[in-house]
Amino acid sequence: MNKNFGQGGAFSLFKGVPLKLILVALFLLQISLAVGLTGYLSIDNGQKAVNEVTSKLRREIGNRVEQNLQTYLSTPRQVLGSNQNIIDLGLLKIENLATWESYLIEQLKIFPDALILTASNEQQEHLAAEKLNDREFLLRKAGKSTGYDLYTYKIDSQGQRTQLPEVIKNYDARSRPDYQTAVTAKKFSFSQIFTPLTEPTLLIGASQPIYNSQGQLLGVNSTLTHLSQIGDLLQNIKVGKSGQIFIIERSGLLVASSTTEEPFRLQNGKPIRLAATQSRNYFTQATAKYLTTKFNNFDQIKSLQQLDFSVDGKRQFLEIRPLQSESNVNWLIVVAVPEADLIGQINRNAQTTIFLCLGVLGLAILLGIITANWLTQPILYISNVIKDLANFNCKDSIVKVQGIKELEVLGESFNEMAQELQKNFTALTNKNEELELQVKQRTQERMNSEQKLQKHHQVLVKLANHKAISEGSLETAFKVITEKAANALEVERVSVWLFNSDRTKLQCINLYERSNQIHSAGLERNLADYLIYFKTLAASSTIIVTDTRTDLRVQELWDELLAPKNIVSLIDTSIWVGDKVVGTVLYEQIDAPRTWELSEQNFVSSIAEFVALTLEICECKRAESALREAKEAVEVANRAKSTFLENISHDLRNPLSSILEMTQGLQSEVYGPVNEEQRQSSKYARNLAVRTY
Repeated sequence: MNKNFGQGGAFSLFKGVPLKLILVALFLLQISLAVGLTGYLSIDNGQKAVNEVTSKLRREIGNRVEQNLQTYLSTPRQVLGSNQNIIDLGLLKIENLATWESYLIEQLKIFPDALILTASNEQQEHLAAEKLNDREFLLRKAGKSTGYDLYTYKIDSQGQRTQLPEVIKNYDARSRPDYQTAVTAKKFSFSQIFTPLTEPTLLIGASQPIYNSQGQLLGVNSTLTHLSQIGDLLQNIKVGKSGQIFIIERSGLLVASSTTEEPFRLQNGKPIRLAATQSRNYFTQATAKYLTTKFNNFDQIKSLQQLDFSVDGKRQFLEIRPLQSESNVNWLIVVAVPEADLIGQINRNAQTTIFLCLGVLGLAILLGIITANWLTQPILYISNVIKDLANFNCKDSIVKVQGIKELEVLGESFNEMAQELQKNFTALTNKNEELELQVKQRTQERMNSEQKLQKHHQVLVKLANHKAISEGSLETAFKVITEKAANALEVERVSVWLFNSDRTKLQCINLYERSNQIHSAGLERNLADYLIYFKTLAASSTIIVTDTRTDLRVQELWDELLAPKNIVSLIDTSIWVGDKVVGTVLYEQIDAPRTWELSEQNFVSSIAEFVALTLEICECKRAESALREAKEAVEVANRAKSTFLENISHDLRNPLSSILEMTQGLQSEVYGPVNEEQRQSSKYARNLAVRTY
């Protein structure tokens, strides 16, 4: 076939143009396109990567903050719930706070340092314990013994109490926000953030009201948490290089921040809540002002939102999400990440890529010129080699090409072609032999499968004709069934199990062990001990287990029943009589796991049907026997009735005859005249005697 390659179209434009110039121009064009496309994709992919990474980063950080806060806020619920249980058991009484002191201190040894535990009652008594470190505690106490003034004590590791000079006169814990919140809510609840009388800080309380059996309020058990601890929690979460996390209330007041800034400022020695827009941190303040402008009212934020805004011309990424995991805790979590934290390295990489591309472009031009000069020298010789190859038809000829590696490879490839052809013929022959071997193997497998099916069929035919099964002889039939099934499937153990009358256990009627050739019975499996196994048995007609060590359906049986016998595979088939499962046939394989073939599964189903048939025949035999015994009993009763009636008839006939003769004589006045009353009586007696006779 003749082909005029390059004689028309675009190739005609290069007619008469030197090959050197064409190669250089093509190299330059390709590299220019590659550089431009690489630069564009680098910038575009960088921006997409920033957006994607930032979105994931904000979401992951927000999830982590939310999870940490939920865990942190769940601690008071656990503490107060545990205390409520102890109160319900009568081990603590809120009316007697003297017993609470040692208990609260022991609790503080378990829970975080920032937690303050308090107990207050309606008698204006109050007790609060706070952990200073592992060896010292603060105890605040007010009540009748202190003249209802609040005294503060320090307790050391030996339990020695030292009174501190701080005393608050006429202290009533019932006026505290945490106490009032619990009374108002009448259940576990968090209070609003408040300032305690004892120190210039901000606290949030979680309270549990305590009632007696008549529903009367006895007091409140509370935990108090410093907001600074929530700030410490946020500081442990890193957000890029300069990103921030802060929490605000719906009112815009700051709750906590990942910076060192406190959410309040002191005025005349008292803490004043700080709005996020008034933060001394410039980034926090700018973010809060943007959110205020964006939403106007923070109550509009119902779900997670991701935003971006600019601060001093620099793009910032932002996520805000509500936290409403606890009662009265309605906060907003804000995660802010500057774009510069993420895009700086990407921009530097993009610049490096562009410079490298420009360098490669210059190098490509130089290499194009060198390559063109190098290719023009051997091109004529290559043309002659091609002509020789076109007329080459002798398999012993050898082509020799030197210079350019690709041309050398081409010559070597041509020389190897004849050898490869012979190798291909040899490989084809070997492949045919492999295919023939595979066909033989498949044929042998099919023959083995057919032999198994024939063996199974013969066993089923023998069982169908066996006298014990047709007569319903359970013991003999089950021995025959288990033994033949074990030999046919080549398994170690085959057993028949039946439910007891109330279906609370399975009882082994017959167990055949193939290696010992012995039968046994009497094993039991209780429903209460193997709930999952019994449930699976009820839901599935057949349980097929290849490896009992990993199958969850029989894990309950492993330690006690399967492992001691080294049973590693099993198949369990339900026995159906009518529409009810009455038992199961169990096949157990030892030593090596076994994959049960479909033919084997069908065979065990047929065995289960023979067991069911035997049970039905046995039941029919029992019914026939009972019916026959009942019939004989009825016949005996009929004969006894007839004999009894004959005897009674004979015994009554003589006196009744006398009565009839006497009444007839009275009516005929043989014994003299009778009055009307006597005549009626004799008539009645005669009629009665006639009916009886």
